[in-house]
Amino acid sequence: MGLPVGLNAVFGPPGLVSIPLMTSAKGIFAGMLVYVAGILISYTAGFILTWLFGSKDVDLG
Repeated sequence: MGLPVGLNAVFGPPGLVSIPLMTSAKGIFAGMLVYVAGILISYTAGFILTWLFGSKDVDLG
């Protein structure tokens, strides 16, 4: 199946700041691990896509 992860009773800021707030049915460290893995994957994918498809020569005016 999967490991449900989320902010069960507390809503906080997104990103790295909310790592201690992550919980799961398997324990807090399992929730943190899944959350950190997701953040690392999304940050890496965003960097690679920006590096490949980003443009430095944009004329805004």
